[in-house]
Amino acid sequence: MSHNIHLITVKADDFFSASEKAMEYIEDWGTENNWRKPVAVMSETMDFRRVGSDDRYSAPFLKEISSLSGIETMLMNYSEDYFKYTPDTREPEWYDNFEEKPFNAFVDECYPYEYDYVGVTNICEETNGERKYIVYIDMHS
Repeated sequence: MSHNIHLITVKADDFFSASEKAMEYIEDWGTENNWRKPVAVMSETMDFRRVGSDDRYSAPFLKEISSLSGIETMLMNYSEDYFKYTPDTREPEWYDNFEEKPFNAFVDECYPYEYDYVGVTNICEETNGERKYIVYIDMHS
């Protein structure tokens, strides 16, 4: 069993509804031994808010990944130094031109729908709202 952070990009009207939409979307994922919990939400205006009181992810760690460049770095590194719960050693074949075009988690995806991995799933086409939000979810598998 392990933990990882998977990000889900949604359209919503506020932070609370963004978190609800992401959690509702993945409610059928896994078995009774898997669970998920929102950790933080970031808006298109780069306003970042921690959700809940989970100690698993420290404030310094969340601060490091509370920007688009921080998300990109997390996705590129997959190292135990950067992600202490489930380092992912798979090669990022999904996005091999980081130098040419920065990864934008509001638009791009990384291991979409593979919630067992550190990644980004974009469900904006399936949700409605005034803005885009990125919901950071602690996935336990």
